[in-house]
Order: sequence, then structure tokens, then C-alpha cells
Amino acid sequence: MGLRLFASGAPYARTDHVPAVLRFSRGDHTARATAKIATRAFELNGVFTPKDVSLYAKRTQELGGYMLIGPQTPLRWRRAELGRLTVAPRTPSVFTAIRAVEEPIDCVDLKLWTGYRGDRPKPTVSGMNGQARPSLLIAEADVPLRKEPAGPPVGTLKLRKSTRWSARAKRSVSGTSVSAFQTQGEFTRVLIDLYPADLYGWVPKTALIERPASEGTAGGLSGVLGAMGRSDGPSSALKCSTPVTLFARVGDAVAQVGHVRAGGLLVVHVAGREWTQVALVRSGVRTTAGGALVVRQASLESCERVPIPPRRPLTDVLKDESS
Repeated sequence: MGLRLFASGAPYARTDHVPAVLRFSRGDHTARATAKIATRAFELNGVFTPKDVSLYAKRTQELGGYMLIGPQTPLRWRRAELGRLTVAPRTPSVFTAIRAVEEPIDCVDLKLWTGYRGDRPKPTVSGMNGQARPSLLIAEADVPLRKEPAGPPVGTLKLRKSTRWSARAKRSVSGTSVSAFQTQGEFTRVLIDLYPADLYGWVPKTALIERPASEGTAGGLSGVLGAMGRSDGPSSALKCSTPVTLFARVGDAVAQVGHVRAGGLLVVHVAGREWTQVALVRSGVRTTAGGALVVRQASLESCERVPIPPRRPLTDVLKDESS
């Protein structure tokens, strides 16, 4: 997420997988929202806007009557109420909605981090009756998706042009793997395993070709959130015996945003006569191209240079921070 000095300014820093307390003012997304990051080593504060943060559901939920979101679906907040946020999910790139989905979710059911780091559980939807039939949704034309067979379309699927051999059609067709369920009149109810959200609803049965079991079953993306390599960075840092006040600088604006606790580690980037630009060691906080974290040079008088200890697994660090 991004941290700003002012809502109208540019972010001074961004964070990755760092515990934070978010506070939303009642009202729409233009109302003030603040973030506080407090660890054993430092405290950092800032304001943020909807584009600075993605929220995620803690569990799989159905939204809008045709979308299945989960811990992998980025959500943007649109409005804040007491204990609830109205959010809008990011939709799959192959789907164009006629009207954007926005629904309230209790704050206790939301989190800051994405969920799955391996294979996703197989999606399920309440009311899907019968045994799923592996099928192909043909990509020869845009496919309308409906909540109900007799209802109006809620959006259009523009499917990718992956080509497969269909034994039933006895020809090569372009389509997307889906799970087909009950048929009613001219429509069949389907569940489409997509990223970052699954879709379900009714499509014209003429757009489907049932696939024999020997051709495989539908499968979604997996392992998309694998660990990314990181450099070890500097080998030494400053350790201060007293707290050091942190400031953020964006352009000509400078404001106090937090502090490094006694015993916390700082790396000096650019030393100056009055201000010194610093970084927080292995904090998950990185400054932006136009922002910087700075401290008063005089506040570093109680600091000594020490070696940076070996990196600990992220799971251990987060366990300590939450205890």
C-alpha cells in the first residue's frame, strides 16, 4: 500500500506485507483515510487513497449474484460505514460488466494481504445443482452472462483464443474450460474458473461444447503468488539507544510521520548537515521515486554502527509482530 503526507500529494513510501491499522472516515472514498504501521522496531503514519491500497476478503464470497471473490481478489473501497466497507472487486480481463459490482463487506472479513500462495481451492457456488460437466465455452463470439435464464445480461465474456480439439465437435475450437451444471430452456448454468475472480451464471447452451473426461477438466491459475527473490542489502546499520523521529519528504514538503524505536536499525543513504536520508532495515517499507524518509542529523548522536543480523523467514517475523 502507499503512504502519503496529504491525500492530494504523491506517496512518500510503499509497503509490502507489513501489518497496518487502517482508519476510514465515514463517507465515500474521498473521505480521509489513515494508516498506522507499528512494529517492534518503528512506527510510521500516513494517509492513503483508494488507489494506494488493495483489500482482500478473508474467505470466498459471492458478490453481485454472478461473481465469486476470494483471498486472491483485489478490492477497492468505495464507501465507509460503521464497521463496514463498500468495495468493488477487480474483474477478470475477459469480462466486461454492464454495471460495476459494489457491495458492503464487514471490516472483520477483510485483510490487507492477498491469500493463496499455492493452488487455489476448487470454487463452489451455492445453488449449483447436479454433477459438474467439464465443457468448453466457445470463443467464436462474445458470450453474454446472465444471473437468471430470463433475465438481462450482466456483462459479456470476451474469451481468449486458445485452440483445443473437441472430440464431440470433431474439429478444433477456441474456447475456455468451464464447469456446466443444470440446463433450463436455451440456457445452461456455468462456473468459470478465472483470475482474479470466478464468474457464474447462465450462458446460451449453443455456446457450450461438452468435453469428454479424457480431455481433462477445468483448471485455474495456481501458484501465481510465488515468493520473489530479494537482495540482502547492506551488511551494517545504525542502532540507536533512544527513539529517532522519522520525517517524510515529498518535493518541498516535510512532515513528521513516525519514529524508530530504541534499538531499531537504520541505514543511512545520504548524510547532510541538518537532514539525513535513511531507510528502515528489512521493514517491508520502501520509498517512492519522489519520496524519502529523513531524520535530523542531531538525532543520530546516540547511534552506533552494528552488523545487520541474518534474515529471518517472513513467517517468523509476522508471528512475532502479531504476538
